[in-house]
Amino acid sequence: IGCGTGRHTAYLSARSAVSVGVDIAPGMLRVAQQRDKKSHFVLADAQRLPFNANTFSKVFSSMALQWCDNPKQVIKELYRVTQPNGQLVLSIMVDGSFSQLRQACRRAGLAMHVNQQASADDWQTALDEVADEITSLSAPFFTVAQAQVICYDDYFDDIWSLLRSIKQVGAGGINDKTTQKQATHSFSRRDIQRLAACYPKDSDGRLPLSYQVLRLELNK
Repeated sequence: IGCGTGRHTAYLSARSAVSVGVDIAPGMLRVAQQRDKKSHFVLADAQRLPFNANTFSKVFSSMALQWCDNPKQVIKELYRVTQPNGQLVLSIMVDGSFSQLRQACRRAGLAMHVNQQASADDWQTALDEVADEITSLSAPFFTVAQAQVICYDDYFDDIWSLLRSIKQVGAGGINDKTTQKQATHSFSRRDIQRLAACYPKDSDGRLPLSYQVLRLELNK
């Protein structure tokens, strides 16, 4: 789910009889289909999956589900399409990511707009609420093999590369306080230089960017 250009789907298709990639971006799916002729690719939202119940033995998603508005609906759909004895492996970016960038924006007096992510607690609450609904129907729910928030650090040589990386993962960018336009298009060079001057650097002069990622492994 959130297959993008199909890199992970191609890896999975080499190890499975049937594999399906799902994404909401038609352009991504066209690239994915060219890369991987074996897999099927479907235009769909994770909150409204166009599959029958108990379709998949394994479900995988990496850094995509954080853009869904309703974690509970996502969990319900994942449960519905997963077969009994099936497995889910999910990596979900959660609130608290990009802390260095937020700090640098405050110091530089620049407003930052990054698409909001739910917290790890929000996802746990969604799991608990769906579990209550499922078990009330005397049906087994997921067992949790892993639920852990892991911090990943990425490093960049300059502020432009860092801002582009955020855009590439679908997180938006920095917004001007007045115009609310993306910084990479509307900020002056002086604004970006001010941001770069305020950005923390490591001992090698690189710009760190942290991702807080909820790692979930669920068995049905």
